[in-house]
Amino acid sequence: MAEVESTIFAMPRERALWLLTGAPGLHLATTAPDGTPVGGEAAFLVRGGAIRIEAPGLARAGRPAVLTARRRIATLPDGSATWAERIRLCGVPEPDEPPFVRMSLAGLEGESRLGQELAPEARRTVLERLWGRGLPGDPAAIERARDASPGTPTPAFLAGPAGAHLVCALGECDVEAAVALLADEYWNAGLPRGVVAAAQLGSCAWVGARDEAGRLVASARAIGDRAKVAWIYDVIVHPEWRGRELGQAVMRLLLDHPAVRGARTTLLDTRDAQRLYQRFGFVDRATVPRQYPVTQMVLKRA
Repeated sequence: MAEVESTIFAMPRERALWLLTGAPGLHLATTAPDGTPVGGEAAFLVRGGAIRIEAPGLARAGRPAVLTARRRIATLPDGSATWAERIRLCGVPEPDEPPFVRMSLAGLEGESRLGQELAPEARRTVLERLWGRGLPGDPAAIERARDASPGTPTPAFLAGPAGAHLVCALGECDVEAAVALLADEYWNAGLPRGVVAAAQLGSCAWVGARDEAGRLVASARAIGDRAKVAWIYDVIVHPEWRGRELGQAVMRLLLDHPAVRGARTTLLDTRDAQRLYQRFGFVDRATVPRQYPVTQMVLKRA
């Protein structure tokens, strides 16, 4: 049973390295010179194929140690379980420039406990409940669970055109592809690519779609306060996918995103896609009566 569990919960090494480098700290367990177990938090720096550990009075060269870190992904809506990812590195620290010791990363291991033990239909039900609950981390948890269990049936809220796979939480690995789609569009004219990239990562909702080869073919994002207002930005579909209702599917997903669905007012600007947005109830803002006279003001920064 343990061997089966180690297989279904196994984490790709690339993911384990990503979690390690992004961890705010590590827990180090070792023994004192008299053999007494000791442990505590350790600062660290990953460099090349090794980790440099700073834990004065705790980490000692030549004494076996275990480094661990855990990241909570989501607590399920019914409270029955917590999905989490964990990394573990065992080894014998070697001398380094004081106050550091170093350990090889060759033995780094990780596990993702994201519902892989559930039946596929049960796992889909959990994803739908997470989407319905809509806490800030839930969309990302949904995508992590789908990555860990590729055989999960597609939840209804992620249904899209044939050959396209909707994604409710894009991430750092999608930035380069998203910028390639967006950088030459009229509304980003003159903006450095780094600005376009930072805007995607800084959004409270960022959704999209990939084709069957895994290529990003659509993207859309929003910013807002989850209550009063949301702004839609950077809605884009790859030219090869236009006219196939992918834009509608991505917009439907974005408007239903937990960071957008509760906003009393949702706004966007467009030069030529009015017909697409009218399908979702958007109207020209000039036709909406104002409760009081306003002057819209802008501060431009270089």
